[in-house]
Amino acid sequence: MNDNQRKIIRAMRLVSFPIALLMLGAFAWEAFSGRDSNLTARTFEFLGVIGSSLLIGAALFFWVIFAALLIEFLKRELPGGADRAPLGNVMLSIRRPMLVVRVLQPLAALSVMIGMNLIVFAPAALDIQLGGAGPAMHLLFWLFYGISLFMAVVLVLRAIRNRPYFVLSDRGFLYAPGDLSPGIVLWQDIVGLKEADLIYGRNSYAGSRLRRTLIVTLKDPEKYTSRFNPLLRQIYIQLIKAIRFQVAGSGDLVIAADDFGRRYDEVRALMSRQVSKAGGEVSIP
Repeated sequence: MNDNQRKIIRAMRLVSFPIALLMLGAFAWEAFSGRDSNLTARTFEFLGVIGSSLLIGAALFFWVIFAALLIEFLKRELPGGADRAPLGNVMLSIRRPMLVVRVLQPLAALSVMIGMNLIVFAPAALDIQLGGAGPAMHLLFWLFYGISLFMAVVLVLRAIRNRPYFVLSDRGFLYAPGDLSPGIVLWQDIVGLKEADLIYGRNSYAGSRLRRTLIVTLKDPEKYTSRFNPLLRQIYIQLIKAIRFQVAGSGDLVIAADDFGRRYDEVRALMSRQVSKAGGEVSIP
């Protein structure tokens, strides 16, 4: 873990300290002042108002992300919307396990979609009432409802097509773990390839996990980011800034090692060889 990653974890931990100190102070005042000021209850109410506001902000943020992904999906599904550049001589192609793609994922998505529709159209059958929920819960519920419909369509299409999510050829590579990518990335457009561990999981010194990744640096990132819709492109730009801060350097695309399981070493070796052959710099131990 480098210094920048430690800074990120420290910043995340500092968020919880003021809340803990506020609650501890309220409890100590009531315990040692000898008066029933109901300060602890009022503190809980105050934190509840703040929490509700933060929840609304988070819900709106994820609505923006959902809208960006939905627009990109529709754009790529329209005739001529997807980038179908020829891959060339394929050297490696990796698909998801057949049982997962054809059975488990579609069934799970359809089950969730059916459950969400029951809540909307037959709430009495589940003894659920949404009328008393606050604005934050309504925003979150309709977000999850939209996502459930979206994922059902996406995963059923994935089951029918069963396309590889990673293809490596003599021209470049295509990486689409979530059926979303800028298309084939040409070896000649890559100036750097390095291996790095990114923060992933819980946010504490004891519990944070590091995720092994390959970081790809492009000669002209705009050539690829321009393929996304404007909203998704802005989200990508902000996310990649956080990645660059973590690795304390450059980077434009992230390839997660756990997407490949036991085949990661094969992917890393082939990518390293092709990037080196094209004149890019490879920094992998």
